[in-house]
Amino acid sequence: MNNRIDAIGETIAGILLLQAPILSELGGEFVEDRIHDAVKWHYAPARDLGGGMHEVTATASVGFKATIALASASVAFSLPFDMLIDHDAQLVARMNPNIAAASLDLDAPMLEQTTEAVDKAVDATTERASEAAEQASEKISEIGAAREAGVPERVLSILEKSSDERGSLERSLARRALDAVGLSDACGDLGE
Repeated sequence: MNNRIDAIGETIAGILLLQAPILSELGGEFVEDRIHDAVKWHYAPARDLGGGMHEVTATASVGFKATIALASASVAFSLPFDMLIDHDAQLVARMNPNIAAASLDLDAPMLEQTTEAVDKAVDATTERASEAAEQASEKISEIGAAREAGVPERVLSILEKSSDERGSLERSLARRALDAVGLSDACGDLGE
């Protein structure tokens, strides 16, 4: 019997986590423990199918509070199970969750605000990373053009440094080398 109770808790937790993936941050065992602690069962009137068989819908309801990413969340979830009961044998012959009739109320206002802030930060970081990648690509192209134009390797190693890593002599040498091969306009950023 304990195996069946545990399996039912796992089923409820699995469906709840599918409905609200953010709860996976809590861990499946945590969610399952909250379900076992707080589950309440409500039974619809049984329907007699004859031959000692009855059909009944048993709805598992659970509610709990949790902290996710420093935000408080309230969870209310219900999941009906369609059951076939063999009254004569005193056993549950079949028990299937009715996922289409599941109900979830997840109230996490601070989590929503946190998610929005994270989304904005990710967007801004992605934009900066894209700009940096574009600048790096341009720099690589400019260094390639300088290499093809015959700029010596020693000067190319100076051009590969960022402008704030170069001393005044290195900047001067880089500008003169680019002038000498006619790339001061095309690769002006490298000479800074």
